Amino acid sequence: MHVGAGTGYYTAILAMLVGAGGHVDAYEIEADLAARAAANLSSLPQVSVHAQSALQPNLPAPPSRDEMVDGYLRVYADTIS
Repeated sequence: MHVGAGTGYYTAILAMLVGAGGHVDAYEIEADLAARAAANLSSLPQVSVHAQSALQPNLPAPPSRDEMVDGYLRVYADTIS
């Protein structure tokens, strides 16, 4: 999850880190920035851009602590190997 996605620069980096098998939900409260992010990230099917606050209801369930640690370790291992 990326909160405050802006135009999508860091969202694109997150998308590359999770790869095709992962998913990034990007939240941007400013509608014009969300539209630009959606356009900029349209080639990345693992990204969903939401033009809303990340505090609004209907958000995806947060990952468990184990999923977060496992995801971090896999990304870290890939960057050092």
